[in-house]
Amino acid sequence: DAQGVMLALGIIGWSGVVTTAYPTWAQSYGQRSVSAAAANVIYTTQPLWSALFARLVLGETLGERGAMGAAAIMSALMLVAADSFSERESTKSKATDTSSATKEL
Repeated sequence: DAQGVMLALGIIGWSGVVTTAYPTWAQSYGQRSVSAAAANVIYTTQPLWSALFARLVLGETLGERGAMGAAAIMSALMLVAADSFSERESTKSKATDTSSATKEL
């Protein structure tokens, strides 16, 4: 029937545009303004966002394994952020030392 066909076309359109084409475009657009490392950290959080939206929209709950996975992802993100921060501080320190040495000459 015509109503079923229209529903199927709507679902196909939604799947093609909203869940595939737009996210791919948005990802490509966003990656232009961040480093590869930052993009990797951001994309690593995707399962966490999916779980959050599933909770908010569908009322889903996170099981024990899901909670353990979320904790593992968050731990990894904290390690990467801490490493990135220490690298940045080390680079600043080296730049300051170099400029001080240059002034003394």
